[in-house]
Amino acid sequence: MVKLINLDVDFKLYVGNGCWKMFNPPTPYVFALKPYTAQDPSSINIIFMATVDEKSLHMWITRLRLALYGKQIYVDYGEACARTESMMSIWDRQREEASRSSEDYSTMKKQELARNRHTSVPPPRNESRIALSAALHSPRTVQWQHS
Repeated sequence: MVKLINLDVDFKLYVGNGCWKMFNPPTPYVFALKPYTAQDPSSINIIFMATVDEKSLHMWITRLRLALYGKQIYVDYGEACARTESMMSIWDRQREEASRSSEDYSTMKKQELARNRHTSVPPPRNESRIALSAALHSPRTVQWQHS
């Protein structure tokens, strides 16, 4: 138990379903802590523990994982937060650029429309319409030939 409290050895945590029957545990909720150096299952360095129910088994496992790997979990969490923060800043930058470009486009369109409104040339007239209008209003009379 002193080794477990001090965690001075590199322990590996093992949890199994029904595989501990050879050790005759009092409950089926068993886990083991094995140092890396102990390779034989009957070694005295392996610590077997049984819990009352599944909930307490999960609590023990979670707490032992935090105790064994807490520093690495903390480092990994910090790296994940940094990656998330950098991705969020990239997304924010892209969103700002997209909104800025859409604002620039709409501003440019408005300016172009305003410029065209002030300096616009009337649309070209249809030449055949002009010719027909001139023919109708001409002083000459046209005689129709009947067949």
